[in-house]
Formats: sequence, C-alpha cells, structure tokens
Amino acid sequence: MSRRARRWQEIHWPGMAFMYGPHGMPTGSHSRSKAACASGEYFGRRPRPDGRDGPAMTGSAGSLRAVDLPIPTPTRRSRISPFCFLDAFAYSALNLFARRFLVAMSSPLSIRQASTRKPNRIMRDFALTFYDEQTRITRSNITTNVGRRVRYCVAAMMMCMMMCMAEFSPKNIIVTGGCGFIGSNFVHYVVNNHPETHVTVLDALTYAGNIENIAGLPQDRVEFVHGNICDAELLDRIAPGHDATVHYAAESHNDNSIADPEPFLRTNVEGTFRLLEACRKYGIRYHHISTDEVYGDLALDDPARFTESTPYHPSSPYSSTKAASDLLVRAWTRTYGLKTTISNCSNNYGPYQHVEKFIPRQITNILCGIRPKLYGEGLNVRDWIHTEDHSSAVWAILTRGRIGETYLIGADGERNNITVLRMILEMMGKDPDDFDHVRDRPGHDRRYAIDATKLRTELGWTPKHTDFADGLKATIAWYVGHEDWWRPAKERTEARYKAQGQ
Repeated sequence: MSRRARRWQEIHWPGMAFMYGPHGMPTGSHSRSKAACASGEYFGRRPRPDGRDGPAMTGSAGSLRAVDLPIPTPTRRSRISPFCFLDAFAYSALNLFARRFLVAMSSPLSIRQASTRKPNRIMRDFALTFYDEQTRITRSNITTNVGRRVRYCVAAMMMCMMMCMAEFSPKNIIVTGGCGFIGSNFVHYVVNNHPETHVTVLDALTYAGNIENIAGLPQDRVEFVHGNICDAELLDRIAPGHDATVHYAAESHNDNSIADPEPFLRTNVEGTFRLLEACRKYGIRYHHISTDEVYGDLALDDPARFTESTPYHPSSPYSSTKAASDLLVRAWTRTYGLKTTISNCSNNYGPYQHVEKFIPRQITNILCGIRPKLYGEGLNVRDWIHTEDHSSAVWAILTRGRIGETYLIGADGERNNITVLRMILEMMGKDPDDFDHVRDRPGHDRRYAIDATKLRTELGWTPKHTDFADGLKATIAWYVGHEDWWRPAKERTEARYKAQGQ
C-alpha cells in the first residue's frame, strides 16, 4: 500500500466523522468517531481488513450522515485578525457543499463505479492535499501564517466548486405513465436533450394513455412495456438494471375522481406503494410527480402562493390520493433511506393532452363546431406552465435535487379560466363571448399559485416558455394539425360530460 493511500485511510479531519461502506461511500458514524462526531473533533477513518487501498467495507451502502463543520472560535490573538473571517468562510462553505456532493455521489451508479470513476479519484487526491494544508495551519500559529491561510481558503473554494459539479447522471430510467400527457412530453425531452440516457416507458394504456404519443422515437433509446404499476411481478422483471424511476402514472382528472374515486385510490396510492417497494428492493432512485392541488386552494384576492412548507389541504378525491402518495414517498425516505425527490407542479398545457382537459377541450370543441363550456363564472385561477418547462424542471430535480426534498414547479402563469377561454376564442377567430356557462363542479378550487423560488435559486432552473400567449398559439396549432390524434377520443369524452350534466 502506498504511503499516500495509507494516509488517506488514517486521516483525522476536524468537524466531520464518517464510516465508509463498499467502494468508498459514507455509511454512517464510525464507532471510534462517535464521540468526536458529537464534539466535532475529527474525521475518522478505519483501514480495510484486507490491506487494500480504499475504505473498510462495513455498513450498508448509500446511507450517510454529515455533521456540521464548526466555525472556529477565535483566540484572543486572532480576535483582532481579519483572517478569522477567512476561517468562517472556509468552514461554512465546506459545510454547505459537502452534503450536496455526498448525496450526489451516493447514487447507485456512483456506488458501483466509485472505485474507478475519475471524479472520485480526483476528490480523494484533492482531499489529501487539503487535509495536509489544513493540518499545517492548525499545528502552527495561524495568525502568522498568512500564505498558508490563503492557500487553505483557496483549497476550500476549489473543493466547493468540485462538489457543485457533482450530479446524478442516470443512464437507464423507467418513466411510468410515459404514454400520457406530461409523461410522454418528458420522454421526448429526455430523448432530445440527453442522448446518453435510455428510457423504459411503463404504461397501462388506459383511456388517457396513447402509444402514439411516443411513436417515432428511436427504438434503441426508448423501450415500451405494456403493464400496470400495481403489478409487483412485472416491476420485479423490469426494475433491475435501472438507475432511476420517474413516476408520472396517475389518474388525474378531477371530474372523473368525483364520479368514481376507486380507480384513483388503486393507481395513485397502491401503484405508488408498489413502485416504492420495487425501488427499495433494487436500490433505484425515485422521483415522484405530484400536483399543487394537494395544498387545496387560495382565495382569489390572497397575495400568497404555495410553497414547499404550505400544509396539505386536498379538496377532491384526486388531490387527496395524490397527497397520500406524497406522504408515502416521504415515509419511505425516512424509514428505509430510499433516495427520493418530489415535485408539485401547477397546471400543464401543450401537445398530447387528452381532450377532457380544459384547454384541449375548448380548442377541439371549436374545431368540431361545438360551443365551448365554462364552469360557473370562470373566475377560478390556474397557474399555467408549458409541459416542456415542466420536463426540464423534473430533469433538474432528478439529477441535482437534494435527496428527500420537495420542489414546487411553476412559471408565474396565473390566469383565470374565463380569460384563457376568451384568448382561445380570439386566437381561433371566434367571438370572445361565444361560449356557454355550465353548472360548476362540486368543491371547485378557487385559485392555484406556485412559488418556485426554491427550484430557481437552489438548482438554477428557469422556464423557457414565459409568454403564455405564444405557448397557447403553438398548442392550438398542434391540435389543428393533429386531428387524427384527438378525434377518436372526442366523441366518447363529450358523451361522458353530457351524462354528468356538464
């Protein structure tokens, strides 16, 4: 064993304590380090029993715990030194970014390749250099070693930069509900923007799923599996070998949930449970697609918007089952250590949306010579986002989001329903008042509004389709040019609405 490798095994790093598992991944507190972990004294490392280069193989891979790096207390001599502020910066920066790096490197892909991936070797070598410099400073009169202190802070900044660069890079993902509206748009986004990623689409092809939504995509990049997410045996067959699951599959139409809530319980709750168990069994990262409707609604004149800390207050069978599935995800993360993230998004619009939804229903009614229908007075407010922006946000959360965190996705697109309908009518050459008011839906939510500050500031995401009018024109043009896609479902949908008195 080289001297450098032996030193890597035996270093004591102030402020942090870890036990390392297979392939060098942190797995929890070392028995020697527990007291030091609580006191912030050192970073403990145990030699491998087989004498090979690398960490001891103890514990379960993937779980980790980081202890806050303490900001050093200035001595009487250093109280008057400006360099104590450099200490504070360096330690604070390491405390902020170390967790992000360790979470990113604890993915199943990273665990399998940790011993061979170049970024890991670079981090190890750099950590040794950083430790050596830090040790020299600590063992000397730090107020008189200006050059060393500056090098120490530069090293901290460099390590922060390297930690920020680390992200989860899935090579094989499962997309449930990948033949539905937002699921198929996500599949198109991945194919168009991430050629290194293979997608397995799992869809039951219920009335809202359409295999034509992914037609034409390269077969070497996209594999379709026809099946139900509640089928545990099917999940056992397809889950192995995948890095991540992005769960779009859901019963999602409020009107249908009011008429018959049972399918919503089965798909949204039981289906989520089956997926969580499969991901736990095979060590797969999991991203959960949810909705802003779990938060209930806001008053029309309320300036507030939903945030990640807003209490859940679902108001329909659909939103209550989505809230239940969100809580299942959080429980599996806390109880079993499953690597998960959740996103709650506002109302999507764009191509491939089923004609039962608000915007495509109005467009196709006009194309069919049917007067559009509007619930109540149409004052209900929705926060609209183009589905491509939703897809880019989901990818950002999947690859860079913090494990166990929830992110809200929105594009500041608040519009009330009557305004959107009149925009559609005008864009399609109709009188803006050429529509009928119908009986309002029971328990109709008044207003949704998303505050996506956390997503924008933490992950640097920004929406591309910020002009709602332009996005709406493009959506109308897509439905005009794809009548063969929506026409077969139109008659059945309108018959169902008529039976419901809507």
